[in-house]
Amino acid sequence: MKTPDASTMSSKEIISVKSEDKEIRNFLERLVAAGSLTINLDSEQFVIAIRRENVSGDGRAFLTGGGPDGRD
Repeated sequence: MKTPDASTMSSKEIISVKSEDKEIRNFLERLVAAGSLTINLDSEQFVIAIRRENVSGDGRAFLTGGGPDGRD
């Protein structure tokens, strides 16, 4: 069985980071700036990469259409 490529897997959970979550915001800003970071967690090492969410043209049209009926 072939393992899915991480770049094609979609997120199953959305986590909202609030402005008061300073430590995680700082970490995410560093990750965005670098593109990927290597993290040491106890005796394990992880590479964490980040990419922007891509919205399809159809999805963008729906999101900017003003609602389900297309009115603002």
